[in-house]
Amino acid sequence: MIELKKVLGDTYLRQTLENGLNVIIYPKKEFNGSLISLGVNFGGAHTNFNYINEMGEEIEKHIPYGVAHFLEHLLFSGEDDLQFYDLFNKFNIVTNAYTSLAHTTFEARIINNNFFERILNALLKMVLFPKFSNARIETERKIIYQESDEVLSKWYTQLLYSALSNVYSKKESIYPVTGTAKSISTITKELLLECHKVFYHPSYMTIIVIGDVNPQEVLEYLNKFFNRYDFGEPLKYKFNDIKPDLPEQKDRYIRTSLLEYQDVFGNICKDSLHTDVAVVLKLTPNWNSINNKPKLDLRDYIALEFLHILFFVQQYNSEVIRELQKNQLVCTPSYTSFNSSYNYSNFVIYFSCVEFDKKYAQRLIKELRNFPQKRISKEKFEMAKRIIYARALADFDSSKKLKDQILEYQYYSKSDIAEYLDYLKYFTQEQFKDILEKIFEKHYFTIVTLE
Repeated sequence: MIELKKVLGDTYLRQTLENGLNVIIYPKKEFNGSLISLGVNFGGAHTNFNYINEMGEEIEKHIPYGVAHFLEHLLFSGEDDLQFYDLFNKFNIVTNAYTSLAHTTFEARIINNNFFERILNALLKMVLFPKFSNARIETERKIIYQESDEVLSKWYTQLLYSALSNVYSKKESIYPVTGTAKSISTITKELLLECHKVFYHPSYMTIIVIGDVNPQEVLEYLNKFFNRYDFGEPLKYKFNDIKPDLPEQKDRYIRTSLLEYQDVFGNICKDSLHTDVAVVLKLTPNWNSINNKPKLDLRDYIALEFLHILFFVQQYNSEVIRELQKNQLVCTPSYTSFNSSYNYSNFVIYFSCVEFDKKYAQRLIKELRNFPQKRISKEKFEMAKRIIYARALADFDSSKKLKDQILEYQYYSKSDIAEYLDYLKYFTQEQFKDILEKIFEKHYFTIVTLE
């Protein structure tokens, strides 16, 4: 069944093919060319799962960290003859692939749509039909070692993973997507092919096409392509029954150092002049029925976006942040991240300071706790809404940003961008206050510093 959605005067299409593939086609005539994005429900956090094989046997798997990322590298690079790169280079196609905690994504940006079907065909074959040798695996393993070192040397990566490891007792849930040197060394060809067989079935994938395209023609081509191949029934899988940690019973301040994480980060040095700060709000996910994936309510998502703007950014409503800024102690602006996986969900605000101690942490938590009762002028609230809305609208001017938004709602809230904009447009101060009070009533803050 074809479902037409309207947003900001655009009409886009959503459909599920007979083989289960989720299709989202967003025509934008004003875009130059088109973007194809193929997402897979297999990410860095998926290290423990069960599946039913063709014999009806239930197989329990505990795989090393970094398998999803390793598989992405191999599929994206192709076999030793680099047939896909040759094709993409021939037609000046910009390609990319990346792995997050929740999913893996493969992309091709096409300048000349005369080659659209040929590129779409190549991208689908590249991802759906794995072909790699032991020699290729060892070549990519060396590349991944280097990439892992680069990723783990970034301050916000170190801060995020050290913070989450103190918030959650099950540390396997928060290891880096790239894996560690130890885990990367244990990944085998047999394991990679097994994970591909389980997760890379069309029914566990989403394809997004954005740009100067005819939706009906794209649909017809996708149906024609998949009718040529029999992928069989998908292997049913579920993530192991690992319940989320119980919510904290109190707010906490935890001081850490990189020395505590040498098993993850190795001997990477840190700038000792700065203290990195993460304010973590651990959320209890609402479970949905599809593979235990958490679902973050869009209204909660929007309320936390307002919290970041009103508390940390807009004219520094926080006295602590204002004081740190006045004394020139804050080294970076604040950033936010929503992290959702099969057994946790959280909201993190992080920044870097010259000085931050327990007194600052206690004052910051107190301010956050009292913030729902704080009187916020209508002008400030509406200004925050304009900032958030403008950011969302800006995404419609870029195929990549628009794709990222669609994927974010698809994987984290099982909703879509049209619903998000509707909720945001009519979001009120009363809703913000009520939602924040409910969130703060059930959840506690953990402030973690990394020195």
